[in-house]
Amino acid sequence: MDFSQNLHDNLIWTSQAFSISDFGVLCNETVLLLVDKKEESYFLETSSLKHLNDANLKRSFGTLATFFIELCHQDVSLNKISTYLKELGIGNDYCRIIYETFQENQEKFVGLLGQCVSNIPVLRGIDWNLDFVVK
Repeated sequence: MDFSQNLHDNLIWTSQAFSISDFGVLCNETVLLLVDKKEESYFLETSSLKHLNDANLKRSFGTLATFFIELCHQDVSLNKISTYLKELGIGNDYCRIIYETFQENQEKFVGLLGQCVSNIPVLRGIDWNLDFVVK
């Protein structure tokens, strides 16, 4: 798996910044925002995490969203995810939550990624005129 150092650091920070129960809710809220396309205001106002710092929530959401999408983009097998997270030093309970959240929603993430891929325009034909001046 080829992830940036920034993503590594943010995954470690995210797993340390939240209690295990808040982390589980954060993973579920991340899925809602990505897949169900909920607005950010939903996340910050109606979430059971609204008692937490907005900046920390945004950073953690961005980290988890990036991680889930990158796992799909790089087509990482499920058995490599736990190994990777454990190598980062993320606790077993946090690894389990990330793994289960990804496993349950992998098809939705792949579908989301498929919607983001743009197609190259296709040239279907050319119409042109030749204008000339005879002197």
